[in-house]
Order: sequence, then C-alpha cells, then structure tokens
Amino acid sequence: MAEYIWGNKTSETYSGNGGGDDEPSVHTVYLAGGLLQISNLVGGGEIRIYSQQGMLLSGICTNASTVSLPLPSTGIIVVNITDNAGNESSQIINQ
Repeated sequence: MAEYIWGNKTSETYSGNGGGDDEPSVHTVYLAGGLLQISNLVGGGEIRIYSQQGMLLSGICTNASTVSLPLPSTGIIVVNITDNAGNESSQIINQ
C-alpha cells in the first residue's frame, strides 16, 4: 500500500481488494453523505486516520460493528482499522 501513497503508484487508485502483494480488506470503508463509513468491525475496534504525510489526524476506539465518522480533512487520507478479533486493514481514501 505504501507504493500508492509515496511510491511509484501514486497516480493509481488503490482498491484495497487484493491483487499483487496487497491483502484483501476484511472491513468495508467508503464515503457517504460526507461521512466516512466503516463496517464489518468484529466486536468493535480501533480506527486511526492519517494524513498523506503520515500524521495521525484522528483515532477512536469503539464497541460498534459499524461506525460513521466526520472527515478530519480534505485530500488523501489513510484509514487504519484493527477490530477486536485481530483483523487489520488499511484503506486509502481520496476525498
């Protein structure tokens, strides 16, 4: 995924659904109504949102399986999710 942020694939869209060395995402992440929607959190978990430069913009812990969050900034963000079952995923969002 780092190739899509800082490397040779910065002009390409990261789908988060596998292919090559990318791992398929176990969590569903998308934008709707100006909110970041995250679902399939098994037992809740921790969500961290980073800027394109790697600065932590927001972090929350939740017990919910679905979360709607306001977006902390515009542009490209990286969403890192770890649910309470130990599943991890990262998504790149270009807003």
